[in-house]
Amino acid sequence: MQKALAGVSRRRGVLETQRPLQPYDNSMLRFTSAEFGSQALEFYAKVICMVDGPGARYLLHFTSIPPIVRTWLEQLTTSAKRL
Repeated sequence: MQKALAGVSRRRGVLETQRPLQPYDNSMLRFTSAEFGSQALEFYAKVICMVDGPGARYLLHFTSIPPIVRTWLEQLTTSAKRL
């Protein structure tokens, strides 16, 4: 099943997914990238609510973030601020 983060901050994100989610659902997110080699980044989030807009988009609150994922999120938010 395809999922994508459409927006991200250090503690929250907007997830686009084909699967309907309910408020307070827990979700494990796993991202792979050549940037991280064979290591997949895994972390957990809780669904806050559905977000208005095209498709199924949900506001998530990240609940368990390993240090490598925290660093990755900080790099993403820092890069976005420069744009």
